[in-house]
Amino acid sequence: MHLEKIEMTGFKSFADKTVIEFDQGVTAVVGPNGSGKSNLSEAVRWVLGEQSAKNLRGKKMDDIVFAGSESRKPVNIAEVTLLFNNEDQTLPIDFSQVSITRRMNRNGESNCFINKKPCRLKDITDLLMDSGIGKDSFSMISQGKVEQIFQNKPEERRSIFEDAAGIAKYKSRKISAERKLERTEEHLNRVEDILHEITSQLTPLEVQRNTALQYQNKKKELSDIEIALIAVEIETVSEQWQLSKKELIQYQERTKKLETDQSEAQNYLSILKHKEAKINDDIDLLQEEHVQVIQKLEQLEGQKNILEQKADFSTKSKKQQKEIIQDKVKLIEEQELNATTLSSKSKEFTLKK
Repeated sequence: MHLEKIEMTGFKSFADKTVIEFDQGVTAVVGPNGSGKSNLSEAVRWVLGEQSAKNLRGKKMDDIVFAGSESRKPVNIAEVTLLFNNEDQTLPIDFSQVSITRRMNRNGESNCFINKKPCRLKDITDLLMDSGIGKDSFSMISQGKVEQIFQNKPEERRSIFEDAAGIAKYKSRKISAERKLERTEEHLNRVEDILHEITSQLTPLEVQRNTALQYQNKKKELSDIEIALIAVEIETVSEQWQLSKKELIQYQERTKKLETDQSEAQNYLSILKHKEAKINDDIDLLQEEHVQVIQKLEQLEGQKNILEQKADFSTKSKKQQKEIIQDKVKLIEEQELNATTLSSKSKEFTLKK
């Protein structure tokens, strides 16, 4: 297994996409101070899982994103990809070439990929464990690191030999397993405490259970009774509704008959009012005729008186007396005729009324 290629975009001083290929043998990167040689090694370390900004010569993690210069604007994403040749299957993955990518936005969001498939950073560290190219391995030794190795304590130098011997992976697994065992033991202790607490509550819980069961039984009985009562009420209300419906029909028929009678009575009343109006007109006419007859009687009575006065005069001749008698008879006949007419009119008015 060896590193074939590294691609960098927006990482520190590599604003543009930069590709460096590594052939078989030794590849040297040379340049003056400040040319970015250390940025190259830090890019590799970052992709391999470095999470400390201090080890990448920064104050915070987003310092690795290109911050811009006098002639260039800053970028928002830093991305580095390492391409490994895995034909010897050093990495436990079924691919002859393995690409590992790490990407970071300026807002702090980070993404990792193995062969362009999203993954966790832990998946990358697990994949590279015991391969000799991890972020803490000695395949990458920075300036001053050799002297630090010789000055380390024996326990610290022991980790170097363990890493070189390939047992660091198993040691890491052992530590992880021991931590899991400790957490499991803590859980067991917690379970024992819970069991002890629950055991002390069994008796009151049993009483509460029995009470709850009684409550449920009583509630069910009450529900059955309420259902039965509701059924009876529904049946009663249904019967009352049917009876009320029949009564309503009867009331409607009676109302219809009364409306018919009322209509007929109104028609008859209208006829009577018409007759009454006609009778009133006849009465007015008869009253006018009655007044005329009375006036005529009064006139005839006056004429009678005059004729009587004429008859008293003795100086008048017999011929004049005979004329007076004839006028008097004629006047009496007219009075009788007018009286007869007035009597018949009164009888006719009485019959009409």
